[in-house]
Amino acid sequence: MTGVAWQGAGEGAAFDGTGSQIVTAGPVLKTGEGSSFTVAAWVRLSAVPGVFATAVSQDSADASGFYLQYSSEDQGWAFSRPGLRAVGRIAPAAHVWTHLTGVCDGPARKLHLYVNGVQEAVVEDTGPAPATGAFMIGRASFDGQPRDFFPGAIRDVRAFDRALAPARVAKLAQLG
Repeated sequence: MTGVAWQGAGEGAAFDGTGSQIVTAGPVLKTGEGSSFTVAAWVRLSAVPGVFATAVSQDSADASGFYLQYSSEDQGWAFSRPGLRAVGRIAPAAHVWTHLTGVCDGPARKLHLYVNGVQEAVVEDTGPAPATGAFMIGRASFDGQPRDFFPGAIRDVRAFDRALAPARVAKLAQLG
């Protein structure tokens, strides 16, 4: 953990957008071809950034195997793999808690993005990258370097070794 400030009850951890991060010693999820997983978190941007901002990812040799993030290119929340993104329809706002869930259905080869428990996007998962490195909160990696630091707060990060059904995703969003 680097540069993370813990806030009051229910407010989560504050990330400065320049170097704050929580990094595990190894992988939490299997992300390669045929693997299903779900990752979820409550996020609150301190400002809508002009760059990518990743709340949760898992590292591989060159880039993160997935990204639960704000996409500045698309001006929306996204669940991404290198080279593809399922992008939400609702524009993110600063200082608003938002529940994000990314579901990877390995056998169906689909990435689903849910915002506040509602599916907003689905794309074909054409690049199921095996990410065997650290699970990261507050940033991603690209070209072998730390990138996309998150400016704001993140709380209640959850990882599942399966694709959660829409009803379960909706319940997760109600818990916060």
